[in-house]
Amino acid sequence: MQADLPVFATDEEALTAAVQHAGGAKVVGCALWPDLSPDTAQRKLLDALNPQRPERLKPSQVRLVLRMARDRGYHAAAQWFMGETGYEVRVIEPVAQADRAIAAVTSATETLSKALAMLDRVQRVRVAA
Repeated sequence: MQADLPVFATDEEALTAAVQHAGGAKVVGCALWPDLSPDTAQRKLLDALNPQRPERLKPSQVRLVLRMARDRGYHAAAQWFMGETGYEVRVIEPVAQADRAIAAVTSATETLSKALAMLDRVQRVRVAA
């Protein structure tokens, strides 16, 4: 995987590539700032991607951009960010994500059921006493 890592000069360059693959600055800008007009959102995003400007995206916004790019089959920016921090990344398919979420919900449901049964027993003993 290391030999296949994409190469970008800056974070902004990687994010710009992700924005382009996610549908462009207007589409992504509208997703980031739905309360703004499309042109204003586009301009705000372009400012945040310009290293000469002080505007920056929040981590949650970067994740949204990378997620939008992933939804269009583009993974290079995410791979680059992770590679720059010493991690190897692999794409997790939506089905696998859903399976993990279902497993977490199932586990939480079982834990909640056990806790409710315990609470019921404690309350019955308390009332009887």
